[in-house]
Amino acid sequence: MPKSFLVVQRGNDIGAKVLIKHGQTSLGRNPDNDIVVNEVAVSRYHALLRFNERTGEVSIMDLGSTNGVTVNNTEIKSGIPYALRQRDTIFVGRAVFNLQIRPDNYDTPAVPSADDDTEHTLRFNAPIAAPAEPTRQFFTQA
Repeated sequence: MPKSFLVVQRGNDIGAKVLIKHGQTSLGRNPDNDIVVNEVAVSRYHALLRFNERTGEVSIMDLGSTNGVTVNNTEIKSGIPYALRQRDTIFVGRAVFNLQIRPDNYDTPAVPSADDDTEHTLRFNAPIAAPAEPTRQFFTQA
């Protein structure tokens, strides 16, 4: 089953990953939402995310919020599900999220160990060329 999550781009928890659960995930300011966004511009029950793990499809629906939901600079209509794609940017009030969808077999790329660092560093030890002849600047005295 694919995994779907939002990465916080603007707000108190920048960089945090928020998992979108299978089925419905509620988003809003009220504490009983699945994703709580403590922003004054976010309604108590602002939006609903739907994630189908079988197909990997994700959609969002504005629940009649005061300030709406915008996806990639397009304000979506209230009450109508809007299909999302990988890396879509979602604006909810002043909060900004980036959608990430990962397939089952997705493996996080390995970070090179410190032992490999010397090999990479050697490639960047190119000689530094002498600076070009300085340009002349003319100043007038007043």
